Amino acid sequence: MNLENILMKKFKAWFKYYFSFLSVLNSPLKGLKLVWYFGQISKGTPYFLPRKLAKMTLEDCQQALEKDLKNSETMGWKHIKTPTIDDYKNRRKFVPIKYFGINYTTLGWKTKYDSYRYEWCPMFSLVIFGKQLHITIVPNLKKDEHSINIDCYWEAYLNWEYETDKKATKEERFKQLINKYSCTWISRKDNVDIKNDYYFEILNPKYLELYKQILTN
Repeated sequence: MNLENILMKKFKAWFKYYFSFLSVLNSPLKGLKLVWYFGQISKGTPYFLPRKLAKMTLEDCQQALEKDLKNSETMGWKHIKTPTIDDYKNRRKFVPIKYFGINYTTLGWKTKYDSYRYEWCPMFSLVIFGKQLHITIVPNLKKDEHSINIDCYWEAYLNWEYETDKKATKEERFKQLINKYSCTWISRKDNVDIKNDYYFEILNPKYLELYKQILTN
């Protein structure tokens, strides 16, 4: 394998990891939109504010050593050798980014109990001279990025992408999707169960009509 093929293979793997979520644009779901923010550094990437790893100072090493020795005494830990400050000199710590830094986070998700769980939307952050430009890629829905329909959107996409037969037609894959993943959430108010089917909010018009037809048949 020559260098060009190696680089192309690495680029494809990089693009797939960071941008594979864009295939949602070719799914039965609605499209995406950008949510822009510019101002004080206040947006997580995804949880913590923008930060980077920096070498620990002598004071940091001393504090870490004292903390570990205290914990060892409290917990009754036994060391092969007693740690010294030299053991901490090559360690690093997270520090806030104040002047310049770029962070990008792809779609956050995990599997749990054989199901897909959405965690966060893709996002980009640029810190420059104490200000932050933050762009979040969210489903083009009416509600904000913290609503239940956002969870349903991305979890429906993950089931579409990984649990339906890509050799089938899109209509057949859609039927597989709704059989595999329900977007119906039940809440309770005044001792009455209220059902909310979020497929009505996240499907694009063509597949919304197909969904209605399937429900009535």
